Amino acid sequence: MWKWISEHWEKTLFRLLGAGLFGCSIYFLVHENITAFSASAAAAFFCFVYANFSRFKKFKGLGIEAELWEDKQKEAEALIDKMQQLVALYTSEVVVGRIRQGRMGTGLSLSQNWAEHWKLLKDLSAEHGRLGQRIDLSETKRMFGAYMIMDAVQCIRPYVADVHSKIWQNAHAVIDDKYAGQEEIRASQHEHVKSFDMRMMEPYQMAVEKTLAVSMKQKFDRIRNELAPQYGVTVEADETLLNDVDYLAQIESKPQFEPTDEIISRMLEIIERYPFKS
Repeated sequence: MWKWISEHWEKTLFRLLGAGLFGCSIYFLVHENITAFSASAAAAFFCFVYANFSRFKKFKGLGIEAELWEDKQKEAEALIDKMQQLVALYTSEVVVGRIRQGRMGTGLSLSQNWAEHWKLLKDLSAEHGRLGQRIDLSETKRMFGAYMIMDAVQCIRPYVADVHSKIWQNAHAVIDDKYAGQEEIRASQHEHVKSFDMRMMEPYQMAVEKTLAVSMKQKFDRIRNELAPQYGVTVEADETLLNDVDYLAQIESKPQFEPTDEIISRMLEIIERYPFKS
């Protein structure tokens, strides 16, 4: 045993150091210490590399280039892929966890919370890139987009509902006046008006399925372009409100949510423009 230790103590030491540093990197990632996470993750990987230094011939990954014997190259690449998947998983958990935590109340406004979430996602993406890590964050971005669009829709929806309510009330008034004394027809017409509703069940699920903002726009367009003219009702909707509803539906309709500074800036403007009201 002592002979084995004397011959392999360097490998054992570097493997233990690597495992400890990798654990530290996960801890720093969970606590959003991006700088410490980057340093400890890189150090852990180098420890694993040095622990197997004698087996190297040629290998490139995670921003470093070394040499590894042919029979171990595929094994090393598979290990790196698993590490990248693990890091991607923890990155996603940190970002989505931060978003969910921010919904509990942090002392910041909704737009300020989202500005912080966007900064965190950008910082993590930048650090992965700096380390040469090819991390797939598409699922994280999808969840980020679903939550952000849901919050934006929840903010703007009461203002859309105000326009909807005015058209509803005026249409019901027209029916009462036009069909006075004709109870059966009047009741039928009232039911017809009620079919133009703005209800959206399970908003989060709809956001994940990319139908929340699109559904709101479709319902809003239908009541303005079908119901209002049908009963001769005229209710002006603010042009900015119409543009914002269109923009949210347009962003949600994209096959993949790819956040950029421009998109996030516009989304933050929408969230700030419509203070939340029940």
